[in-house]
Amino acid sequence: MPRPKNDELKARIREEAWRQFRAQGYTATSYTSIAEACHVNRALVQYHCPKKEQLAIQLLERLLAASCEALGFSETDLRGNYQRIFQVGCCYFGFLMQRGYRRFLTDIIASRETTETVLAFNGAWALAHSGVPMPEGPALTAVMHAVITHMGGFYELLYHCLKTGEAMDVPARLAVVVDAFARAVGEGGEEPVEVESGREAFSAAASRVIL
Repeated sequence: MPRPKNDELKARIREEAWRQFRAQGYTATSYTSIAEACHVNRALVQYHCPKKEQLAIQLLERLLAASCEALGFSETDLRGNYQRIFQVGCCYFGFLMQRGYRRFLTDIIASRETTETVLAFNGAWALAHSGVPMPEGPALTAVMHAVITHMGGFYELLYHCLKTGEAMDVPARLAVVVDAFARAVGEGGEEPVEVESGREAFSAAASRVIL
């Protein structure tokens, strides 16, 4: 019978991983460095967190929740409201880019494998808040193609700008992604999201989001 998992230790491992993600990025953070900081052996860290990418996704999940809290949006407020979904996305990227997570962000979108994981996470989060029934078959394929095409392109450009130091108007680019997603689920096309509200959310993230 497997030993029970220690929730307190699991939380400590998660918090230490997040601290290291910010301090040195995703790539340089290892099971060994996390274990040493937590004063446990490496095998115990892997027991609680079998895949390092799970720790990254947990951080992004927490950041989305914190972004909603910072903007004052409940789950009900987001349901089917693409303007608010867009603002949360801008707040989310604003925090990553203004609060010391740029290296972490660059690392996770440098790898095709981790980018695919993050794309799937982004798509699932957006679908969960779209207010439409979960699509199936060809309809689901169309939605995922929209996510891959538009969000994937967004990440490609973001990676380029992070590596070269070029400026990127994240809200303007993300607005295209959200509008394309809304059309893919059959909910958009008439009123595109207002980019200026996204710029406000992006800027406010640095001071309002508590992670």
